[in-house]
Amino acid sequence: MMKCEEFKNRLVAPDLSETNDGHLKKHMENCGPCTKLYQLDCAMEDTIKTGFRKVAPPETLFKCLETDPASDGRQRTGMRKMTPRLWSRLIPVMAAAAMIILALHSFAWKDTGAEEMGMLAIEHHMNDMPMAFRAGEIENVPEWFQKNAGFRIKIPSVIDQDFRLIGGRKCHLGKKNAAFLCYEKDGKRFSLLIADSKDADLKMDQNRVYQFTNNQSMAKLWKDTDLLYAFVE
Repeated sequence: MMKCEEFKNRLVAPDLSETNDGHLKKHMENCGPCTKLYQLDCAMEDTIKTGFRKVAPPETLFKCLETDPASDGRQRTGMRKMTPRLWSRLIPVMAAAAMIILALHSFAWKDTGAEEMGMLAIEHHMNDMPMAFRAGEIENVPEWFQKNAGFRIKIPSVIDQDFRLIGGRKCHLGKKNAAFLCYEKDGKRFSLLIADSKDADLKMDQNRVYQFTNNQSMAKLWKDTDLLYAFVE
């Protein structure tokens, strides 16, 4: 499955073959942020094309070319009048280009930030991967992850007594180890992913909840002390 960073690279690459275009469309079917970026890119491209379209030159231009502007004050006035017209066409184009650069820059930051982690958590939630253990097979779940993932987990208060543990396994959020726990409540399946916040190296405010959606799933991310949580439903 194409990642968001690869999508951005293909979007700005000169190769727009049918195969490449097909990969982009397939990725956009499952990723809302990339779809918005693609729409912004298309809109800005149309704006730039419109700004640089061929237009008939003003009649004053030919008069100025036939006369020495320095010898006629009226011609100098005509030249001055042309300058605002030129800028009126260039400013929208320059603004559009700046918006594209700004959008790609902010998108690149999100690729390594909370948004990508949220999308990865949803991907783990949707994948039907086998569990390393089932509920009741091990006595101490935090110790199991301490041994297998390298850090000790703590179950957040959002997982109350109404949630029934199905199982768990070690997984990865990017290149970082993470704990994956699957729960059931009222006939619905929920996923809880926990990672060491020091390893994740994300710019996230303490106790602030970040929310991301993709298709029918929603991920909520937050950082509590030294742990990063992703709860997917």
